[in-house]
Amino acid sequence: MAGLPVSAEIVLENISQGHLECPICCCRFNQPKILNCLHSFCKNCLEKVVAGHPDQKEITCPVCRQQTAMTETGLAGILNNFSLMALVEEVAQQEHLVKSQRSQVTCEECDEQEVAISRCLECREYLCDACHKAHQRSKKTKSHETASIDDLRSGEVSFESRLRHEVPKCQKHAFQDLIFYCQTCTSLICAACTALDHRTSDHEVCDVADALASCQEKVAELVQQAEQHLTTFKAKRAKAQNRYAEHKKMIAEKHGIIAEKADIVVARIRRNEQLLKEKVIKACSEQDKKFEDVLSQHEKNVKETADTLERVTSVMAQLGKYDLLKLQQSLCKNLQDAIRRTTPPTVWDLTRDDFSQSGMFTTAELDVLFKDKPLPVSEQANLMKVGTKVVRGPDWEWGNQDGYPPGEGVISKELNTNGWVKVRWDTRHATELNYRMGAEGKYDLQLASHKMFGDGLDHLG
Repeated sequence: MAGLPVSAEIVLENISQGHLECPICCCRFNQPKILNCLHSFCKNCLEKVVAGHPDQKEITCPVCRQQTAMTETGLAGILNNFSLMALVEEVAQQEHLVKSQRSQVTCEECDEQEVAISRCLECREYLCDACHKAHQRSKKTKSHETASIDDLRSGEVSFESRLRHEVPKCQKHAFQDLIFYCQTCTSLICAACTALDHRTSDHEVCDVADALASCQEKVAELVQQAEQHLTTFKAKRAKAQNRYAEHKKMIAEKHGIIAEKADIVVARIRRNEQLLKEKVIKACSEQDKKFEDVLSQHEKNVKETADTLERVTSVMAQLGKYDLLKLQQSLCKNLQDAIRRTTPPTVWDLTRDDFSQSGMFTTAELDVLFKDKPLPVSEQANLMKVGTKVVRGPDWEWGNQDGYPPGEGVISKELNTNGWVKVRWDTRHATELNYRMGAEGKYDLQLASHKMFGDGLDHLG
């Protein structure tokens, strides 16, 4: 299915909404100023932000919350974004041409309201046929470059704002062009400045072109470093995500092992299944938090570095050479801040020792979680010394002799040659009874510390 045709007006509107609208007022930029973080806002919008705080020494960016110091002159000391002003003017002019396709562009030089056939790119005025010819005859304007309306509409000739090539003036020496750059003071200066304020040997002054080349080289190097760090941050994030996935997978595997054992030991294990799952979750909760914190830091590194690169790249594409030099410190600082970001420490999976040290799991439960073979009850019999705690075992068939719910007992007489031991149960009657630990090939008991998963837990659920 063929796509619907997109008009030039819609394209221009999308460009305006995406790049030429102030984040505060959501309208097209008007006298935009650029902060140290490289975000731009209308002058009037920033005045509203700082209104009511006359003694405020810095302004907080409404987008990224980064601080920009203000001088004694207030907002007047914040740099004007002339490149953005030029772009706004160029898009507005192109919009005017597109919209006028449905009507006619009239001459702006005379009062006759004649149809314009060209535009003087120097005077920035539309000219009718008569004015165009007069323009070419005049000594002052005959060298001006003009373009036909058709060429402008088709895009064959693009309108370029005069702001892009306008040399800024010195604020200290009126009407003096800023044609030099002081490397020491990191500022644009005029010829008078070089002779007065920057004439000493400790001021390193150079031509704007040389300073621009140095600035571009420095920023390009920092961009390359920031891009390398962004790649590293992304790789670190990917590794952390993989480890976190493995960590989560490990928890799921333990849950699976628990469920498998629960099926084997039937009802008693089923009732205890959820209990042990909750233990695992509780034991891993702190590790979960560490993974989440690490991933959050990785996400922050990636996002803020990517945002910085995007802002620097966007501003670099828009800035003229003078604006670029004015913003050199801000550009470099933003990139250096991105490069200096640190990566969080690596978080690893929990081990059996970690689970054991939590104090929430018995030896048998740890054997289950980490697939270690439990000690057979036949071997446990030799460990049943006087005073050893025991519970009912796999061959128990003596009802509630161990109490209700089933409790622990203590060996009062060790294993004899016939395979019997005597146990004193911690019940109300404190009875002492004999049990098989090898006799008849049966094992009525097991060590309390090696109690099988779910054994003796009929009362739970």
